[in-house]
Amino acid sequence: MSRMDLITAVGRAVFRSEGSLSAVLSLFRYSRETHPQGSDSHGCLTLHFAKNRNEHRARTLKPTLPTAEYRRKGFTLIEVLVALAIVSGVFLMVLTSFSYHIDIFGRKKDSLRLVLQAKENLYLYRTGKLIELEGTKDGMEYEVKTEDAEYNLRKVTSTTRLGKDETSLLVYMRK
Repeated sequence: MSRMDLITAVGRAVFRSEGSLSAVLSLFRYSRETHPQGSDSHGCLTLHFAKNRNEHRARTLKPTLPTAEYRRKGFTLIEVLVALAIVSGVFLMVLTSFSYHIDIFGRKKDSLRLVLQAKENLYLYRTGKLIELEGTKDGMEYEVKTEDAEYNLRKVTSTTRLGKDETSLLVYMRK
């Protein structure tokens, strides 16, 4: 590198780093060049210009293990298999939980239908609009029973059934 090239390189570096001397010096790296035996020069110090600090650091860093270079390129088969096992385990847990909660929701929905039908039957009995005390409505079996109780009260029980599920509501009414 001639003296003129060096001055031009320093000028460019100063312009790029906006005049900071430490930034200019960090953009250069020194290396010792060796010459073949028998030549007059046993070695000289040469100035190399690096484009940025990261390039200089990348040249000076060397992998310590032989596999380090391969590991930077991607994932190993074992890492992929472990990640796949973890993701599939989490997916199965979520799917099982989702299925379980849908089943619970369906059962609660049926229980709610039974309770609402029993309440409707009690209301219709109280207002005198319930014609039959036993029957089937919307696929649900219902039954309304009355008994005389103490203190001039009547015990009215409304029972509804849907498959194995059964709901009973009890109300005391004046005679």
